[in-house]
Amino acid sequence: MPVAGRAILDFMGERLLVIDDEESIRGVLKTILEDAGYEVGLCRNGEEALEILRGFSPALILVYWMMPKMNGQHFVQNLRKTP
Repeated sequence: MPVAGRAILDFMGERLLVIDDEESIRGVLKTILEDAGYEVGLCRNGEEALEILRGFSPALILVYWMMPKMNGQHFVQNLRKTP
């Protein structure tokens, strides 16, 4: 039987990408996640994230939905189109 939280533990040591337009939120998440053993990439918006993803392959992406330039919804739509 699966244990609650087990899926999160399976990502330990993996790369994560945080996409948020608030610098303070990105900073707090980076500190928490790195302290937990993750390698963390940071982006300010969906456009920046799509560029970074060309050379950074995260196991998990945390994306804020309401951002300028390219919001979370448009980022996800574009990501799904990317081979």
